[in-house]
Amino acid sequence: MFSLRPEQIDALARDHREKFVDRVGAHLAQHFPDAAALPWSELRAGVVAQVAKATEYGLEHEHEQATYVTAAWLLGGGFDSRMAAVNATLSSVQLTAEEKREWLEEFTGEVLSRLEKK
Repeated sequence: MFSLRPEQIDALARDHREKFVDRVGAHLAQHFPDAAALPWSELRAGVVAQVAKATEYGLEHEHEQATYVTAAWLLGGGFDSRMAAVNATLSSVQLTAEEKREWLEEFTGEVLSRLEKK
């Protein structure tokens, strides 16, 4: 049996995070032409920044973070501070991270649906 040193575990975790950021960036570029038009480094930096924001709200799992990043892309950076309902929900200590993710997904869909009707 072997054991990993802490620095090895840290390196594996960093590699996993980097691959996650790349996957989310690729997802945005695949589904949103304006994301695809950005230089990869700029798109990737935006994903990193939004993943950090998601983490601040307790969204730690990839699905939760990917939902947050997508919402930020669709609603605009800083959407969490501009929209009182978003800020209140994501800051809630009463809700689990999964409940926050579900709410954010529904909220984003509702906002986009209302905008389409205009």
